Amino acid sequence: MVTGNRDGFAKVVVDVETNRLLGMHIIGEGAIELISSAVIGGELVARDEDFLFPTYPHPSINEAILEAMEDTLGISIHQAPKRTGRKEKISKNL
Repeated sequence: MVTGNRDGFAKVVVDVETNRLLGMHIIGEGAIELISSAVIGGELVARDEDFLFPTYPHPSINEAILEAMEDTLGISIHQAPKRTGRKEKISKNL
């Protein structure tokens, strides 16, 4: 969104037992620059906390990595509301 383009996403895959980074999917504007962080993290056997504590400039495309890691851990606060299925919406309205 920092560039005005809302297309794309970042997704982080972490091992639940070791907290090690297993992979990262980045699609969209700036992906080629961001993927180097995933490659370096993989080479250094990075854990989830290694992507939480670096300082990410704000606003920047780099924040996508932080948001993706926070979302993986369930602590992200900058996410769009999750869509619910029609059946769940109907039952809430009754």
